[in-house]
Amino acid sequence: MGKSGVKGEKMAKKPVSCATAEADIKELESEKADTVDQIAAGVSSISPIGLVVNAAEGTTETKAKVAIGDYNEMLDAKIAEIKKTCGIK
Repeated sequence: MGKSGVKGEKMAKKPVSCATAEADIKELESEKADTVDQIAAGVSSISPIGLVVNAAEGTTETKAKVAIGDYNEMLDAKIAEIKKTCGIK
């Protein structure tokens, strides 16, 4: 599993703390940017949970895009949860 996927998932499971909300949002947004950079370098270089690579069938890129989309949705959901919980617009 790539470092990026692990870090983002840990952050998404972390309880919301309004004391660190702004820093947490910045870190989550940075995580999304890192994911985009890794995709540009080659989709097989990032491994969010649920990514199943099957090069023999030629489905690596499609499955990676789906997994990365799910991963970014998870990060967006956590950002929204933090903003809602802490009253950040």
